[in-house]
Parts: sequence; C-alpha cells; structure tokens
Amino acid sequence: MSLLGPTNFFPRVCSGPGPARSEELDAWLVVRHEGDAAGVGLAREAGGRGLVPSVDQSRQQERIARKQAEWLQKQERIARKQAEWAKEQERIAREQAEQLLAEALAELTQLKQGG
Repeated sequence: MSLLGPTNFFPRVCSGPGPARSEELDAWLVVRHEGDAAGVGLAREAGGRGLVPSVDQSRQQERIARKQAEWLQKQERIARKQAEWAKEQERIAREQAEQLLAEALAELTQLKQGG
C-alpha cells in the first residue's frame, strides 16, 4: 500500500491548529520548532505532551548523560581522596598525641623519681 496520493504527495487527512493522531504510529503528529526551522514531531500524548526527542535531541541527551556520569565519577574519586586524606590526618594527629602523652609520662616519671 502506497502512502502517496495520486499526485505523488502525501494526501491531507487532517488539518487544523492542534496535533493530529496517527493510528499507524500510535502517536500524535505535532509541529516541532527547532531554531528557525519547523518540522513534524511525534508526541506520545494528545495535546502534544510527551514529545519523542529528535535524533539530534537524543544524541545531545546522551552526551549530557555521559558528561554527568563522568562528573559523578570524578566527584566520587575526589570524595575517596578526601576520605583518605582525612584518615591520614587522623593517623598523624593520633601519633602526635601519643608522642606528647609519652613525653608527658616520661617527664612525670622523672619528676616522681626526684629528677
């Protein structure tokens, strides 16, 4: 079955200001504006809601999703490094406290011995 009419153009089956239902696509045909250009877009819901992204929009969304995933990975690496740094700082502080305690105990012992 050909979709083309007798003049080799698509026949008009609907006209008007709103979206047109396509039973074949199980979607609504809508006018889509991208920049200065206008074209046909698909919507999942009546009234033009639930637009199906164009190929360019899908690619852009994929790029954005990849960049967000990369950013999250970098943030996780930074958080791990910060946790390692904090743990190291805690270890250093504990060693310093232990050293000060040992020195204070040694001095106290020396004072008790009459030192």
